[in-house]
Amino acid sequence: MNTHMFNIPSVLSHSYFTLGGETTHLLEKEINYFYSLLYLFRNSLLNQSTSTVFLKSENQKNYNLNLEFKNFEIKVELLQFNELGIVNNYSYTDLKVFLEVLQQIVWGVKRNES
Repeated sequence: MNTHMFNIPSVLSHSYFTLGGETTHLLEKEINYFYSLLYLFRNSLLNQSTSTVFLKSENQKNYNLNLEFKNFEIKVELLQFNELGIVNNYSYTDLKVFLEVLQQIVWGVKRNES
């Protein structure tokens, strides 16, 4: 099984994904897409029923992910990216390309460099 890694950008490094030793570098707008997708995913999970997805922690202040819950259905609308200001004028072409590349990385398919 391949290990997926995501290197968070810093002053000394660029953002990139690695899969099986192969590196895929991300552009600045792709980093914005990625973090926006994580944000929207997280919000969608938090809005779901907390009794099935999340369990209250022992201190009753935080929630922990219910490890027995297996079916996470998350619906992220393209319009949500526009509302976050990530895309301009409802133009999703670059976002679509990024999502296709991300899907290839998730499924372990090598990225076609052009």
